[in-house]
Amino acid sequence: MNYLLLDGPLAIVCSAIATLGFLAKGSFVGTIGTIGTLFLFIVLAFLTPYQKDIIDFFTKKFTNTPAEASKSYALIVSRFQRQDAKFDVTCLSALNYDSIYRVAAIEPDREFVAGEHAHFAGGSGANTGYILATHGKRVSVLGVVGEDELGKRMLKELGDAKIDVSLVDSVGGNSGRTAIISDARGQRLIVVDPGANLQIATIFRGDRVADIGTRIAASRVFHISSFAQHTSLIKPMQQVFSKLSDDIAVSYVPGDIQSTHGLDDPYNGMIFRRADCIFIYEKHLENLLSSTTSIPDVSSKSLKDRVNVLINWRLQTAKLRPFLLCVKKNIGVSDPSYVNYLSVFLCGYDVLKVIRPNNRSPDKTPKIYDSTGAGDAAAAGVIAGLLDGLDLEEVAHRALQNSLDIASSLGPRGKGRKVTDAIGDN
Repeated sequence: MNYLLLDGPLAIVCSAIATLGFLAKGSFVGTIGTIGTLFLFIVLAFLTPYQKDIIDFFTKKFTNTPAEASKSYALIVSRFQRQDAKFDVTCLSALNYDSIYRVAAIEPDREFVAGEHAHFAGGSGANTGYILATHGKRVSVLGVVGEDELGKRMLKELGDAKIDVSLVDSVGGNSGRTAIISDARGQRLIVVDPGANLQIATIFRGDRVADIGTRIAASRVFHISSFAQHTSLIKPMQQVFSKLSDDIAVSYVPGDIQSTHGLDDPYNGMIFRRADCIFIYEKHLENLLSSTTSIPDVSSKSLKDRVNVLINWRLQTAKLRPFLLCVKKNIGVSDPSYVNYLSVFLCGYDVLKVIRPNNRSPDKTPKIYDSTGAGDAAAAGVIAGLLDGLDLEEVAHRALQNSLDIASSLGPRGKGRKVTDAIGDN
């Protein structure tokens, strides 16, 4: 933001009084003009270091109102409502074949027998897109798979959900794979072999750049999820963002690895400045801010204070653009209200509103078996709610319900085998 607003008006006043003093020198008016000029210059010098704080105080005082919150949310929703779009959502996503194993516990130097296991076409953005497609949204996916059997399986699974995969490339080598170990306490261990995803930049080659630009331009929402290695995406994504229309909504899931690069990272910085909806775990938000050189230590700050730190960073580096920040925790296995799982922040010059949805029917809550894909389901709930023009409270509740539905079974689809209590242990 530009904090020279005090300099301008005061400098004009000082100049006017100084001119008056010069023209009327030797008179009473001239003496007053000279004294007044000196006084105002002293005031200006004193206030200059505090300009940002003064402007922020008055800006937030007059903008952090229910009316401003309503206006800001309506502006966000309007970006999800473009009528001439062929697709509702286009997802740029790593594509991994997920193998999920359920064990009694995750402990070092122990050996356990998997009680249940399942396999799915995964990747954060692909999971979100799959849920959106099964709820009737028009979805396309951008990504890469290997020229192997797993790549074919992933394309078929996404295609069977009526997701457009025409711009997914098949490249040499193995498809990405993820091994997920999930235990009865809700803990997970995730190991990623990126495989073909390391070649994600190849989808932007030659004339495909124009095809991808056309696809994004034909979408209401451009949803971006994280990659284990993103450096090769910086230049092509800068090209995409330079041509991105202001009325296309952008949503972003930085993920664990991506968050550790901080906001100084050109890829993160570019997307965080433009995103209309951001999905991040609370711990990842702390890592993101702590890894940014211009931001002081945030470890002792509350969640709301950390959100305000992100807002201030964004205001200092880009023009005001209201956005939603959806902060998640690992979904609990014992709290029937789940009121602490998701916090949805409506952000403008400040936090304008916070929604923490609770479970409306705790007596009917399914047991939480596996949280794989629960965060991706929350993202799908928010995006679908915004596409449908729902109010913020209903959007947040839909996100929570999506997460609970997915977490009630094994894997990110909400239709895996139910996990029994008889989990093997060696």
